[in-house]
Amino acid sequence: MKKVLNSLKDENSQYLLQHSDNPVKWISWGSYLKIRDSIDKPLFISIGYSSCHWCHVMADESFSDEGIAAFLNDNFIPIKIDREEYPDLDKKYQFFAQITGSKGGWPLTVFADLDGSPFYAGTYFPKDDGYGIPSLMRILDSISNLYKNSNENIKKTTENYRNFIAKFYDSKNLEYRETDFNVFKDLFDYENGGLKGSTKFPNIPVMEYLLYHIDDNDVLKFLVKTADALCLSGICDQIDGGFFRYTVDGDWNIPHFEKMLYDNALNISFLSKLYEKTENELYLLTAKKTADFCIEFFDTEYGFGASYDADSYDENGNKKEGYFYTLTEESFYDLTVDEAKLLSEHCYFNNNHIRINNSLSLDTFKRLQPIFSKISNRRSNIKKRPNFDNKVIFSWNCLMINALLDFYEVSSDEFYFNKAVDSYFKIFHAMYTGDEINRISYQGKLLKHSVLEDYVYFLSSTNKIFSITKDKNFLNIGKKILLDILEKFYSKNILWYNKNNDVVDIFDDATPSSFGLFLKESEMLGHYIDLNLNFDEFVEFAKKFHSNYPFATPSLAIFLEKNYIS
Repeated sequence: MKKVLNSLKDENSQYLLQHSDNPVKWISWGSYLKIRDSIDKPLFISIGYSSCHWCHVMADESFSDEGIAAFLNDNFIPIKIDREEYPDLDKKYQFFAQITGSKGGWPLTVFADLDGSPFYAGTYFPKDDGYGIPSLMRILDSISNLYKNSNENIKKTTENYRNFIAKFYDSKNLEYRETDFNVFKDLFDYENGGLKGSTKFPNIPVMEYLLYHIDDNDVLKFLVKTADALCLSGICDQIDGGFFRYTVDGDWNIPHFEKMLYDNALNISFLSKLYEKTENELYLLTAKKTADFCIEFFDTEYGFGASYDADSYDENGNKKEGYFYTLTEESFYDLTVDEAKLLSEHCYFNNNHIRINNSLSLDTFKRLQPIFSKISNRRSNIKKRPNFDNKVIFSWNCLMINALLDFYEVSSDEFYFNKAVDSYFKIFHAMYTGDEINRISYQGKLLKHSVLEDYVYFLSSTNKIFSITKDKNFLNIGKKILLDILEKFYSKNILWYNKNNDVVDIFDDATPSSFGLFLKESEMLGHYIDLNLNFDEFVEFAKKFHSNYPFATPSLAIFLEKNYIS
């Protein structure tokens, strides 16, 4: 019998296409908007992205199961969302998950009423009860009964959510609180680097803020410890170059193997800036290797692609997380005796992955690089690389442009400057059409959706090129971007993240908050041209939110401490 595909077969997103052969009758968010006035069942919203390992697990376990699919199809409207296409929806529903007791993450599982207001959320649910988590089927049955038999409770939950959001974004409800920079030190993992926790993320927005306090000896030691961990530990792919998204242990040893463009861009920027402060060549070399990796493996004729999958296929066709990055004896066939000896003296193996001894010298680190290149070439010949999601995301390309410019400023290598400027005009001409940024290009086919970060990150890249070249044409572009931002996202004394005016991007996560970066870049632009912009209300908003949520708003802290807090 011929397999019947659901409606996702007509989408461009790799993530949605990965689910096009599920028995679940998925529809996309765009399709939901066309039919939302005629639906009579609650929404089951599943949000993820193509390189997400646990998204794949949930798809293989549950969304491929005929029984679960039948129950979902009968009792819910199943909606699949690529969070990279609609980051505003992801932020909206992640925030709901967090304020209702879930840590958030992907896959994100949301139950919502007919207009999209959430009433229950979680992340990964297994097919069977396990990991201390109820099964997806148990959750589906419970929510279906609740919707059918206790709908008033659901209405109360959604009403409370809407009231909470309205109150939360009204800064009049916040009082100023005293903030002390030294409380940030309570987050430092002085032994391993990075912030305290059983997993390790780079947390670059926090590290960027700490660079402003590098004269503090504790901060300097911490940043050096963190940067050393980034360069020498398991989060860094020593063989190919580039960084994995995070590690699942506290000493940076066991990576989660997906590679995201934004992580690599931000790590390049951080290491370049810390090199400028410390002159530690390890950071410069690692930043260069990462930039070269991104140019070789992420760049396309349309711009830099989004990510490499955490999973890859073994020789038997089975999908395994991190399989491509494991090393076999054949990986070392091209090495000379002396190269193999150097490798064994200064590296060790952990689960078939190379790890560098932390005590090695910079000279030895340099001598290891051509050996790693030989291993890389051999590995690429015997194994198939993980799936590459080649969607070009406007804002993430801006982060990479800034990273290349940051590296150029400390290396004086014009290749990276020229690559940055070429990339800038590539996305400018192809994706900023009229007064609208189109967030994503699928090999030239544009997704006509955008959020504040696309405009603000582009303003940041524009300002960065101007600061290097002093070409006043970039001032004019910057002013145009700023006017577009205010026209499209400013309403009711708030700078919104989306045009629906229901999400505000105040808090930093893996990337800097749009609002924090907007303040910094607008202030910079205002030094050169008259913006006729009243900053007072923005500053008031920023001060209150930062004073109440200091750890979550390092980008606001950078702006405020530079301009308004002595």
